[in-house]
Amino acid sequence: MAGIGRQVDSEGLLDRISNLPDHLIDRILGKLPLSAVVRTSILSKRWKDCWKRLRKIEPDMCFFNEFIQMDSAIYAILVLHNGPLDEFILIVPFSARACHFGDASKWLMLLSKKYIKDLTLCGFSENRITIPSHIFSCLGLKSLHLIACDIKPLDSFGGFKDLTSLTLDDVIIPDALLQILISNSPLLEALKLAYLASGDPVLVDGPKLRKLMFISETRPLLLKYSPSCTEVQIESELIVPLNRSGQSKLNEFVCLLPKVEKLNLAGVSLNSLGVGFARVQFPSTLHHLKHLELTFFDSSSTTHISSAFYLIQSAPNLESLGILIHWTYFREENEAAACMLKAQERACNLSRLRKVEFKNLHVSENELLLVKAALRCFPMLETVTVNGGLYLSKEEEVCVVERLLELQVPGSPVFKFRYIGNEPAGHLFNCQEDNMYSRAN
Repeated sequence: MAGIGRQVDSEGLLDRISNLPDHLIDRILGKLPLSAVVRTSILSKRWKDCWKRLRKIEPDMCFFNEFIQMDSAIYAILVLHNGPLDEFILIVPFSARACHFGDASKWLMLLSKKYIKDLTLCGFSENRITIPSHIFSCLGLKSLHLIACDIKPLDSFGGFKDLTSLTLDDVIIPDALLQILISNSPLLEALKLAYLASGDPVLVDGPKLRKLMFISETRPLLLKYSPSCTEVQIESELIVPLNRSGQSKLNEFVCLLPKVEKLNLAGVSLNSLGVGFARVQFPSTLHHLKHLELTFFDSSSTTHISSAFYLIQSAPNLESLGILIHWTYFREENEAAACMLKAQERACNLSRLRKVEFKNLHVSENELLLVKAALRCFPMLETVTVNGGLYLSKEEEVCVVERLLELQVPGSPVFKFRYIGNEPAGHLFNCQEDNMYSRAN
């Protein structure tokens, strides 16, 4: 009798699984890895073909462990798949370096016929993915993310008219094709270009572009007017066209980004902007800029200092400022830079700035002057955070803290001064109303 009971329970459970509504089955399948999704076809006749209508396909680790010839495996799945496909994600794990992709043209052609909207292909340095020209047949793409891929040349391409997000990271692509891809995507809102191979300057001219990230050691960025851009990160040389006589590159750069709210610039970008720089009395204003990050900043470079404070003074509504110091044991202190930092103590006054963070600080004389200038220029500061250099010894960290404690600025506001070193816990200092620093528990 017990065996009969178990059989009835099993049949009842099978009936309940078979009678689930389609939308619930689709939600269940959407939560499972691809290798498990395919196996659900054995549950019942009802479930046999349910996986074939999935709107998203993403091969998982088990998939990579079971197949070596990836192109054949992916092609077989897409052939069996019925109907349109919204999203396809292929992220190759490092452990799958033995897999071979072969010719991806067949399954990319199938993706184009399924009106794919979001496509992500991510290889790695030892197993790059070669992208044939068939990818440009996916004209319905809205999001294209390629990492560690090689794109073959294409004779003619009119662009992706619906594309809103594009990422090319460690991608080898012909210069002309890259430019067409950017320029002929009129709806592009998010663009990330990182670690591209050497080539011509990359022109970015997107009327609807809202987010821009450009990282390159070998290719400069040629930036055009971007009226909608709100988030910008640039770690490369910058080419800024001068449209008006007597205009500085810095002032023209500010004019190109009228709505930017978050701006991240590396030292190499500051160098480009500072070439031919001449201070003007009334700089163009970054009214919307609230967060400014400066990375690989050289406190001994007059170009970095002048460019940085120009940007700061151009942002009357700035709320937070972060500076990552570029440190080298072989650099020499620059007396001209020190004089410029001292002059900046009296040059600007930003009432809205609340938070300042200095990273990789070793407390050279110029770095101390940089911190002091911040205390002078920003009267409404609430928090100043200092992150010590990564390789400082405990004795050196004590020295850093002592030097920071010496920065008593008459008339400075009440704020919290936090030092974060290599120890698990940082040191918190309260700047009291009498402008004396004391260590807090």
